[in-house]
Amino acid sequence: MLGSILATAALCNFTFRVMDVSVFEALAWILAAYQKTFHPPIDYLLSFFSLRIPAAAKDVLVLYIAMGGVLYRTLSYEEPSPLKAQFPVTWRTKFWDLRMWAGKILAAVFWPYFLRGLLWHPSFLVRSSLGYHGRMPPPRSDLPPAERKEVMDMMLSYLGKDATVICNERQLIGAYSVALFAAVLGLVILNTAVDRLSGAY
Repeated sequence: MLGSILATAALCNFTFRVMDVSVFEALAWILAAYQKTFHPPIDYLLSFFSLRIPAAAKDVLVLYIAMGGVLYRTLSYEEPSPLKAQFPVTWRTKFWDLRMWAGKILAAVFWPYFLRGLLWHPSFLVRSSLGYHGRMPPPRSDLPPAERKEVMDMMLSYLGKDATVICNERQLIGAYSVALFAAVLGLVILNTAVDRLSGAY
């Protein structure tokens, strides 16, 4: 995520210097490049249904799809772990994996409904020397901070003496959102630079 932010900032600085433009001109070009990059695919998909929507609706649709992708990626995050080998693969485990995958898809499609719960009551991702343990539900929100910490420490102790929290789902959502924004901004700026340089020559 940090690399994406630094790369985007460096790309912006380089583009502005090469083109010798002001920030307002650059923002106008970036907006035009954004629309040129993301609006045509939406128009193409909607053409199958003979639908046309205004530019603002396309922007909302892009944001909706982006947040759905962020939520799906957050819920799908896991690390390789030798602990998985302890559970034999049966038809029940396959059915459980299918249910989990369907639940992630459902959460991504209807993310405005599920996002609030993840932000207010995020689960914790836990790792120990034994490997990645997965997600641990948060303590009850009605407990005072001291008791919540005691519950967390007790739950971690059950997983091993060195079990520790990597991050929580709220932090994952923030990290993926910033990384996606930086990547999209970098792509749009790159398209803007290519278009301007192509026009110059």
